[in-house]
Amino acid sequence: MATYTERLEDLKKNYKLAEKKARVLTLQKMSEEATFWQDPENSGKLMKELSTIKKEIDELEFLELQIMENGEAESKEVETTLGKLELKAYLSGSHDQGDAILAVHSGQGGTEACDWAQMVARMYQRYAEREGFGRASGGRSGDKIDHFKNYGRLRLWLP
Repeated sequence: MATYTERLEDLKKNYKLAEKKARVLTLQKMSEEATFWQDPENSGKLMKELSTIKKEIDELEFLELQIMENGEAESKEVETTLGKLELKAYLSGSHDQGDAILAVHSGQGGTEACDWAQMVARMYQRYAEREGFGRASGGRSGDKIDHFKNYGRLRLWLP
């Protein structure tokens, strides 16, 4: 099994850390220009990208500090953080950072199907809360669907 240091180095390669640090500098310079804020839609996208990249860099640097402090001694915290970052690296395709819409419909089946759909919806809602996705809850839309919007990397529409 690979050591924490080896896994961290693999993560740095997969995340293209040097390129991301250069992109942060570029985005920061762009945001300082007077014309940058004249197009709110584009500037919003770029600022979201800047925020995401900074968060990734901070996570990797914090993990590196943890590994330096603990050495190669087994640490549940380091193992958990490494696992999460490795999963993020795996899910780093062009569409993986976009928002998602999840709809849970009971379909046919009466009361039991509606109850089951509500349990599944609640499960996803609790997951989103645990992961820190922002959420705005709404009322009923139509006669069956209660909806919730989750903002961030995931949007959920739940009955």
